[in-house]
Amino acid sequence: MDVNKPSRPDVTGFLTLCPSTDLPLSFRPSSELSDSRSYLTRFSKSNPRLLRIDDVENAFAANPNDSDTAIAEVLRRVSEQVEKCFSERLVGHQTKLSDFRTPKLSHPFRINGIPCFLTVRCVAVAHHAQGDGSSVNDFDGSKPSTQPRILILQRSPDDSGGNMWDVPGGGVDDEGEDGKERALDETPFHGICREVRQETGQELECVNHVLTTRTWCRFKNGELRTHVAFCYVVVRPIDKWGEITLSDEHVDSKWISEDEMKHFEFHGTNEAIVLEAFDYMKKGWKTI
Repeated sequence: MDVNKPSRPDVTGFLTLCPSTDLPLSFRPSSELSDSRSYLTRFSKSNPRLLRIDDVENAFAANPNDSDTAIAEVLRRVSEQVEKCFSERLVGHQTKLSDFRTPKLSHPFRINGIPCFLTVRCVAVAHHAQGDGSSVNDFDGSKPSTQPRILILQRSPDDSGGNMWDVPGGGVDDEGEDGKERALDETPFHGICREVRQETGQELECVNHVLTTRTWCRFKNGELRTHVAFCYVVVRPIDKWGEITLSDEHVDSKWISEDEMKHFEFHGTNEAIVLEAFDYMKKGWKTI
């Protein structure tokens, strides 16, 4: 053995679930630590490896006394790999989802080799200009503003991220609650139409723009859970949006300008999605 060569960190020993009496508090086993260990030691077709073991070892070596930070770093590095895989637009809003379904695996979809859960997000935009150059008043009847407005919904206090704000959307495929049979969405567009109808009572005919695909990862039940969100913009004059009818998932709705965003706390990636949509509106928009 070359004594001058640094030894490789013992990741296996670090992640082994052993009695915690002689471990620092931050090292004590947790469900997430257990899940990360399972991810690093058990690989299968449904649970592939997205990082080289050297990358994982480096993440833990950089945080030798803090398992939470080390796990967060592993997730960050995994997320970077996932983002690279989805940097090319592999799934359009009219793409048939049947080509990606994996009903026999714990993850319902596989895209570019990555098992994942799919969600859709709709940024509903209201503007004041009419096709003839005239303008319509704001929602409260006041004189029209030069700024477009985006619809945000306040999450139920009993839901994750309770009382925070997001845009309409949810998981692809209807879960079929209350005894109803699970309904499969044919395309992402079918999914966003269903979610918007359920959460706001609005009907969609088209989307105007496709925003950046958002991805995030977490460990759960011994697996790496990869979530992918397809995000769309739908633009209409104010008077073409009907009255918002909320589902049980939300308790309030607001049409806000970009300047008003600072008054609201957004859930997850929703703030970034809304900001990107406002930036798109500044550059001009069209129907795709």
